[in-house]
Amino acid sequence: MTDELILYENRYCAFVDILGFRELVARLSASAENVRTLRSLLQKVHEPREFSPQQIRAQSISDAVALSTDATMDGISALLGTLTILAVDLLAEGYLVRGAVVKGPLFHDERMVFGKALVDAYHLETEVAKFPRIVVVREVREDILKGKPDLMAKLKQAPDGPMYIDVLAPVVRLAKRLSAPYYKPNDAERKLHLRFSQIKDRLQTRFEESMDEPRHFEKVQWFARYWNKSVSGTDYQKVLGASLNFF
Repeated sequence: MTDELILYENRYCAFVDILGFRELVARLSASAENVRTLRSLLQKVHEPREFSPQQIRAQSISDAVALSTDATMDGISALLGTLTILAVDLLAEGYLVRGAVVKGPLFHDERMVFGKALVDAYHLETEVAKFPRIVVVREVREDILKGKPDLMAKLKQAPDGPMYIDVLAPVVRLAKRLSAPYYKPNDAERKLHLRFSQIKDRLQTRFEESMDEPRHFEKVQWFARYWNKSVSGTDYQKVLGASLNFF
């Protein structure tokens, strides 16, 4: 019992909903390709590409995922980075994400996750995030400002108030490099560029498909505006292609 109480400790916790995931699950019986796609998406959650498994714990919960890490600056840095990677990887597959990052008591091992932090993150994801963004609450931001203020550059503030992870930052950074005169990208950067270009095409398709569903449309429209604001009117817009077209 004492060991279990020790494991119920303050942690940074994220709850992220993969929008459109229910539809993918519903189509599982239709083809083996849908099963492979679902498995690939979940692997992206359970096998973060930049951080060690010891830093991030993750559990898939139906059409959502819960991730947590130690309540340290290394922990929150790893969590923000992992969430950015996850969001971009899912965007390339045509899926938007919505979620929240909080700090609070949590039990999270290799088999289960529960606690106040998870409840708080779920509430914020469903009631506050609203659009395809991963909001970061004030308590977490205050920790960042005290311990590692440069991490604030990974966040943006929305016009309606909440601050959220700027998941398009890696896309913009690469586009800036590729737009520099005489810059020669390496093979890895070429592959990333193709993947990032795919995001724009996926978003345009999602936007057009959602036009007859107002509740879904407003979510895709919000992200389309976020994309356009990030890449439009800059020297590197030509690298990513034209802005998304929406009314």
